[in-house]
Amino acid sequence: MVDRIKKIFFSSQESKQITLNTFWSFTGTFFSRGLTFLGWVLVARILGKELNGEIGIVRSTINLFLIFVGSGLGLTATRYISKYSSVNKLKSAKIVSLTLITTSIFAVIVSSLLFVFASQLSEILNAPSIVNTIQLGAFLLFFGAFNSSLKGCIEGFQLFKISAIINTIFSIFLLGGLYFGAKNNTVYSTFFGFLIASLIYFVLQLITLFKILNKRKLRLTINLKEVYPILLKFTIPAILSAAMVIPFKWMAEALLVNQKDGYDEMGLFSAIILFQSLLYTVAQTLNSPLITLMSKKGKNFKLDKISLLLPWLIGIFGALPFILFPELFGIIFSKEYTSDSHFLNTYLIILLSTVIVLYKQGIARIMVVKDLMWFSFLDNFIWGITLIISFYFLAFKGAYGLSLSYLIAYITNIVIILPLYLKWKLIPQFLVKSPLTLLIWAILILIVSMNIYYEVSIILRFVIFIISSLIFIYLFYRLFKHQEN
Repeated sequence: MVDRIKKIFFSSQESKQITLNTFWSFTGTFFSRGLTFLGWVLVARILGKELNGEIGIVRSTINLFLIFVGSGLGLTATRYISKYSSVNKLKSAKIVSLTLITTSIFAVIVSSLLFVFASQLSEILNAPSIVNTIQLGAFLLFFGAFNSSLKGCIEGFQLFKISAIINTIFSIFLLGGLYFGAKNNTVYSTFFGFLIASLIYFVLQLITLFKILNKRKLRLTINLKEVYPILLKFTIPAILSAAMVIPFKWMAEALLVNQKDGYDEMGLFSAIILFQSLLYTVAQTLNSPLITLMSKKGKNFKLDKISLLLPWLIGIFGALPFILFPELFGIIFSKEYTSDSHFLNTYLIILLSTVIVLYKQGIARIMVVKDLMWFSFLDNFIWGITLIISFYFLAFKGAYGLSLSYLIAYITNIVIILPLYLKWKLIPQFLVKSPLTLLIWAILILIVSMNIYYEVSIILRFVIFIISSLIFIYLFYRLFKHQEN
């Protein structure tokens, strides 16, 4: 048995590299995101639905501004530092310099804009009382931008173990900050605890990065003419791609909080969406290790299969127990959330949407590796437009209407985009057209529909869980064994 495991995970240098990098990435994510998830659960329980709704909309507002300076630059650092760190050290140093300088400029500009327009944003969000919290969020935005870029640089050098340790330390402080902040029963104090943890995270990552640069004898520089094209080729479309997601989410949530009992509905939606964030983050542990390796290896069908199928597998097996046993949500949160008349439908639809998101995650990673971020921009634009149009007509249904709009947007996106990706041979045919793939979706949709329309005993649900899990294991095994045509 041990020999078989070694053969699977350590049969080649690339398998060994994926396994070790993913192990440390997963370990760091398991502890850090697990603690972060626990922190936001405690916040939801302590503050209740309405204040948790305010927490959710402030976080969305910060993320709205963060897209213009955060994830795109961090992704650029991971993608290109990993590509050049072993073959062109000077260029990798320039990419680090480009990342830090660009982050510095835009972090100051964007966080200042958030601070200045906090009052107008609070009026739009129908909550003048959160203006001071949004201004505090401007400082969170500043450090969040740097933390994303610094993390991208560290993982670009493939130092996933160090990154895992730092992320875990940050999450311990974040858990404490969120808990003690929420105990003061204000949204402002909760975000103040968040800010303290983010500052600690920033200091730890900055010290670590400079130690890495000194050890590798790399010097920061302002002579960046050679690497400027990366901004146009990769970073800008990466930012625009994210800009087709977060602003549309924010607009939908802004529309939600302006409905009757809007912040109660936002509180319910924010609590349920934590499960999506948790599963998405677990699948994201694959992202940096696979991007760094795929960038080095180029076209590799085995790597593409791992990249495409593993996130989907994580989505299926992560969501399945919560789909079949909604009682788990009530244990984690409280009856204030589960007593909502639309709770079950909202909850199940969001979980189904989560699996779709993770199904698409591997496709998004291929777009990154192949420098096709403009395709991602188109992909996300279609999704965002569909979300807003759908929710405009479903806003009266509150959180349930928003979850339906998400599902409609994802399905519409898949129907339009996947045929194009297949036509242009950007993704393998088996991921979409295989009978095994279609059967997995059919079983999952059947289980979700059963829970929506019928009251099924817990014993029968347990039997369904065991049988469906075994079927899914077999179907994914067959998909992993699929050979390139």
